[in-house]
Amino acid sequence: MTLSAHRLGVLPEDNEGLIDYIRAIEGVTVAAFFEEMPEGKIRISLRSKSPKISVSKICGQFGGGGHTLAAGARISGLLAEVEEKVLHAIDHEFDQP
Repeated sequence: MTLSAHRLGVLPEDNEGLIDYIRAIEGVTVAAFFEEMPEGKIRISLRSKSPKISVSKICGQFGGGGHTLAAGARISGLLAEVEEKVLHAIDHEFDQP
């Protein structure tokens, strides 16, 4: 069950900076944060600790962009579908030499 932001009483700006906390966790190489937006899009924020994993390249696959270590995109679709696509793209980058 997905809890709506309205039911939880949170605002979009309440999520700012959360990705940096996720990235700071020991052992994390790439952090991903997914946020459902009111217009039916999913906002993704990606952060990488390794220049070998370019999150800008990953977000570029979905019409977004940014820098090697910090990037984002807004993708139309259901949260579960977008998560699956983005996580697959991240996994693919780890498989590259």
